[in-house]
Amino acid sequence: MRFDPPNRKTHLCTIFAGDSHCRAVEVGESKRYLKETCGEDGLTFRCPRSHLTYSTIVLFDDTHATCNQHYTRACPEDPKFYQACGHFDQGRCLSDSVRSSLTFCGTFVCRRRASKRSFRTTSGSDVEGLCDGKRTCRNTDLDERMCSSNFTACLNVDDRTIDTASVCDGVCDCIDCEDEGVCNGHTYGFLCPGGHTYVSPQLLCGAAGGLCDQQQDLEACQKTDIVRTCFHHLEGTRNVYPNQVCHVPNFISLGSLDPYVCDDGLNQINCSDPAREVLRCVMGGYNTGISQYAACQGWDLCDDGYHNQCTEPENGCLVHKGQLCDGRRDCPRGTDEAEIHCSLLTASKCVRTFNAAQRSGAMPFPMLWIMDGFADCIDGYDEDQSNWNQCGLGSLSRYSEGFKECSDVFLCPGGGAFIQFSLLCDRVESCSGEENAVCETSKSMVSSWSTVQRSSDGHTMFLYYCLGGLDTLHSLTGKCVLKPHRDPDGSIFGVTNVSTRVPAVRQSCKHSYGELYVYLSCSDSCHDAKCPLVHPDQSSCTNVPKAEQVLTLTEHYTLRMVRRRRGEYFIHYFECNNKRCIPYRNVCNLVNDCGDQSDEKSCTNHFFCISSGEFVPLSSVCDGVMDCRDFSDECGDQCPASSQRLLKGVAITGIAWTVGFLAVVLNCVVVVKTSRSFLRSELLHHRMDKLLIILLSLGDLFMGLYLLGIGLANAVHARGYCRAQYLWLSSGYCSVLGVINAAASQLSLFSMTALSLSRLCNLKILVPQQGDTRAAWLKLSSVFLFMVGSSLTVALVPLLPALEDYFVNSLYYEGVTLFSGPVDKATHQAVLSTYNSRFRLSQALSWATLRRMTGHLFSRDYGGVTGTTVGFYGNDGVCIFKYLVTQSDPQHIYSLGVVLLNLVCFLVITACYVLLVRSVGRISLLLGTKGPVRQRRQNKLHAKITVIIATDFACWVPFIIVTIIHFKEVIDASHFYPVFSTIMLPINSVVNPLLYEKLFEDAFGHFFNTIRGKVRSSTTIFFGQKGEKILAESHTAVTEF
Repeated sequence: MRFDPPNRKTHLCTIFAGDSHCRAVEVGESKRYLKETCGEDGLTFRCPRSHLTYSTIVLFDDTHATCNQHYTRACPEDPKFYQACGHFDQGRCLSDSVRSSLTFCGTFVCRRRASKRSFRTTSGSDVEGLCDGKRTCRNTDLDERMCSSNFTACLNVDDRTIDTASVCDGVCDCIDCEDEGVCNGHTYGFLCPGGHTYVSPQLLCGAAGGLCDQQQDLEACQKTDIVRTCFHHLEGTRNVYPNQVCHVPNFISLGSLDPYVCDDGLNQINCSDPAREVLRCVMGGYNTGISQYAACQGWDLCDDGYHNQCTEPENGCLVHKGQLCDGRRDCPRGTDEAEIHCSLLTASKCVRTFNAAQRSGAMPFPMLWIMDGFADCIDGYDEDQSNWNQCGLGSLSRYSEGFKECSDVFLCPGGGAFIQFSLLCDRVESCSGEENAVCETSKSMVSSWSTVQRSSDGHTMFLYYCLGGLDTLHSLTGKCVLKPHRDPDGSIFGVTNVSTRVPAVRQSCKHSYGELYVYLSCSDSCHDAKCPLVHPDQSSCTNVPKAEQVLTLTEHYTLRMVRRRRGEYFIHYFECNNKRCIPYRNVCNLVNDCGDQSDEKSCTNHFFCISSGEFVPLSSVCDGVMDCRDFSDECGDQCPASSQRLLKGVAITGIAWTVGFLAVVLNCVVVVKTSRSFLRSELLHHRMDKLLIILLSLGDLFMGLYLLGIGLANAVHARGYCRAQYLWLSSGYCSVLGVINAAASQLSLFSMTALSLSRLCNLKILVPQQGDTRAAWLKLSSVFLFMVGSSLTVALVPLLPALEDYFVNSLYYEGVTLFSGPVDKATHQAVLSTYNSRFRLSQALSWATLRRMTGHLFSRDYGGVTGTTVGFYGNDGVCIFKYLVTQSDPQHIYSLGVVLLNLVCFLVITACYVLLVRSVGRISLLLGTKGPVRQRRQNKLHAKITVIIATDFACWVPFIIVTIIHFKEVIDASHFYPVFSTIMLPINSVVNPLLYEKLFEDAFGHFFNTIRGKVRSSTTIFFGQKGEKILAESHTAVTEF
């Protein structure tokens, strides 16, 4: 599909005043610069910030081996001489060889006073008047400013001035390297008498003979002074003299075709100046010093090759591993200190072997150096096995510090590499990006839409809902308009201006990412986001190959790197704090692409995980899903769940402790008293009733213990429950409490049901059986075992390993960052399919198979990774039986079956007591019981049975109704679990002892009589005999009850 922008005219920026005959071109070879050339010859250019033009020509003088660089004009509005950049950068005509903040490229254009039309670029001293205390150039004073005390002139035929800070800095700035000739009291090469000629170490004592006027330099070439011999590709065997040992290599001289005296590096060992030695090693059996200029050259010097253990943090900067992460900037752009190399440092410190003499003391070092076969610490600390804990075997071998417990690692898809859990699922590509797809599946990570639609010419960026034909979206977002993309540097020469088609009304950018976020915010289309782009430095983009770098001039007269695309130049790089550059699509995209988080920190579209350091979308905050490894997106102060406890609210917590305490105390009394009565009873039906009451009390007693256990767990976890909830739900303690709750509830209900049936049957017994016979004990034992066994069966069936596919909902992987929270079967199978594209599922797999296959994603050196079961009782923090189910739950048939069984028990209890009342009335008539006595007995029985049925109804019927409507998905009642577990279901555990034990009935009667006595005395005083009559009637009513 092709998207074309509206008709518009693209023109050059006003930095160069362009016209129809001028165009942007690249000039330079070692560095490329955008210039505006006019005409067909390619030698006429437009001045920066001016309508004037200039032409260039270079004359090479074979006699003096120098360059005369001529311009027809010195550009007037160019104080840092961008005009001179990119021209004449071959051989000795390197225009950027001088490092000075006064110019862009280390050189300037000078108009001589002696000529009206002749202009010349120069970068140093000149015999015709530069650095003579008088201003030579008509257009600038740099000819004298660069000759101040901060600058010094080069000798021989070199016509440049260098900063004094560049003298003895280890880099040749003058063509013959005389700036490195006398350093730290040691002489390299030879300075001829008079001080006007310098013989470099490469030319000293060479085949050309003496180079001073009187050949005085041959004095340094006596046979008695020969230090050693080495190999040179032109001379074969070459003698090395003291002034040639550990010299600075010269990479800019035309007079010497080789930067070093020797091709094998033997002149770069055992330096007379210890400051130039960076390490000592064994070489041919001898302890040998290696100079800083021999490191990373590939020479065969140290027996162990340590001097060649080097890396290239940025293009053109090769440094020894010992220079990484030492707090010193060894590469021009500081990438040797970038976080990408130094993210994992040891806590312990040592003095490094490399350049130990120049370091201030001990410092930490990268973990990758541990036990790598090279002594990076001068005392060998990093290679001492006793200091480190080795983890893993073979290709998975790694070391940890402080003897931390080893853990397994994630194996990259396809094998051959691994990722430790601390770096897994950070959205940064570690396994060629393949692990990110697995993480997105396992954690349901939000995929950020980070690109915009471009027009065919690349000049216009479209938000997708601003494309033609999307009328419905237009009506929702408003009319779309064209806005210019604003770069922090303003207009940039040679760069094609781009615009964005966005809604006319500013919108929220909280859910925009990458290019979408950048183009919206930088076109002032967001009301809650600022443009994340910053003013880049010209030394940025260390990770961009030099071949792709093109420098140009900005509106603010600074250098800026641009990139060519289809013959045009665009700005689409973001500069990281560590000088790396990334494309706009990687900015504000929830990924730490820079390595120092600078591409995400200023963005407003994410939540930053406090301690684990991930970036998650704002839509994923407080949504009930743990996206941060430290759970801060759900357990931070911004979420209500941060104050979540196992028991929600002070009231429910108080009720749990109160009901639990009363249930334990009251039922203990009932069990003890009824057990004694059981032993004293002689008849079977009396013992049967007492046994059932004991079982009922035991069930209620264990329900009280369950409540006390939940209360204790709530107190232990306190405010940390949010972060510990999955550990709790998958713990054995939670399962034990769940079994206690379920078994106690069923035992109590079954006992009440059996007791109701027993009392109804007792009315029909004409000849009571003795309770101490063998048959009687067998019946009693059978009832006991049946009640306890059936209750435990209901509670333990969900924990049977053989039925885990039916009752286990998910697995929890503690500390495994591939997963967040409990992981169900569907997620397991999706992860396996993503990890191995050849894996296709035809049916649901068992938990045993999923455990085994998931374990293969990780190493198995330390027991492997096995998830902890979040079982039937781990559906809520109160660990209650999973009564509330839906049709999608595999165990819904079992749960509903238990609910229906409990409903049947309630109906049986109700029916039995109704029949019991009717039967007692008929029996009373048959026995001839008449008058008030019979009536009082019936009233008392009716009242007691009414209370029993009412309490059972209040406990079970509302709960059963809620369970059914939850199953039909009319409501979500899962948040009622704490209420069910602490109030509705356990309340009978306190009520039952009062209903089934005469002791408490008598106690309440005694309590009432005491109150009655105190009230009688008061009533008699105020009401006399009438008060006595009122009290007597009240006493009769209570006694009947």
